[in-house]
Amino acid sequence: MIGLFITCLILILFICIWNIYLTVQLSKYKEMESSFIHLKNETEDVLYTFIEEWKEENEEFLNKLTNKPHTDKEELKEQILESKEKSFPTYEYREDEDTINYNELISYDQEDTKINHSIHNEKTSHVSDYERILQMQKEGYTIDEIAKTLDKGKTEIELMLKLRN
Repeated sequence: MIGLFITCLILILFICIWNIYLTVQLSKYKEMESSFIHLKNETEDVLYTFIEEWKEENEEFLNKLTNKPHTDKEELKEQILESKEKSFPTYEYREDEDTINYNELISYDQEDTKINHSIHNEKTSHVSDYERILQMQKEGYTIDEIAKTLDKGKTEIELMLKLRN
């Protein structure tokens, strides 16, 4: 009888210890879950502000295109026309083969290759921009200073830094 009593007591102690162990493990998982939820919410907030800023920039651009009241409408039109001329060279079709200026066509083609090279360089420079952002942050620059130096938006810098963490 005493043997049965001691066995029951040992089993009860074992169950209590096992219960405490499982409770500790459950609390660890709950902490991890809450930190993941916090991280998810923080990421959503950053993305939401980035999208809102992007939306505002698009609305401003559309307002400029539709010529809504602006103080310098003529200046805005000139800027848009200049940017179109710079980015898209025009080719004139001439029926008379004797008057075709091949040097002009070659220069347009060279401009196209320069544009393609600059686009390629911009794509490869994103890596260096990211590294520059990290380096500037390590040097103690604020997000505003980094954004001004790299000519980027504050939310873009914040997004890069948040996603890095």
